[in-house]
Amino acid sequence: MKKYFRHAFVFVFIFSLLLPVAEARPEKRMREKIRDKIHVLKMWKMIEYLDLDEETGFKLFSVVKKYDRENMKLMRESRKSVHDLKKELSKQNSDTTTIQNLMTKIRTNLDRMHQLKQERIDAVGKILPIKQQAKYVVFEIEFMKEMAKMTQNAMRRGHSLPREREKRQHL
Repeated sequence: MKKYFRHAFVFVFIFSLLLPVAEARPEKRMREKIRDKIHVLKMWKMIEYLDLDEETGFKLFSVVKKYDRENMKLMRESRKSVHDLKKELSKQNSDTTTIQNLMTKIRTNLDRMHQLKQERIDAVGKILPIKQQAKYVVFEIEFMKEMAKMTQNAMRRGHSLPREREKRQHL
């Protein structure tokens, strides 16, 4: 039963994720495809690591997806704020009010990301028993480490997107 659930979940999930991606710009589409593949991989590994049944899996995935989306939005905003901050700092006569506003926005986003992590753990606690909650926390940390390592390896091999290569050249 679990094998069937895993295969069905992956098929439906991949199909639902790929439909809206087809309309995006090529670079954005590539990013979204990579992000979607990572999300599917995460769900697949989570099913196995936590040994989830179908009902619990769907409940957990909806919670994880909700918090992942919110976190991604905050990360995008933070990256934009840092970009704007760098731009402002590079000016001869940088505006201290603009810098202060950007710093406030960055701090606010960091606080909200921290709050989201706590809310996620609370929400997971309403779905999973304590041992599975603990396994979930370990899983999240280990998965992030694994993704960071894979990203670093890909960048070393030159598999980054063109815009990312340009950014690295300017640093």
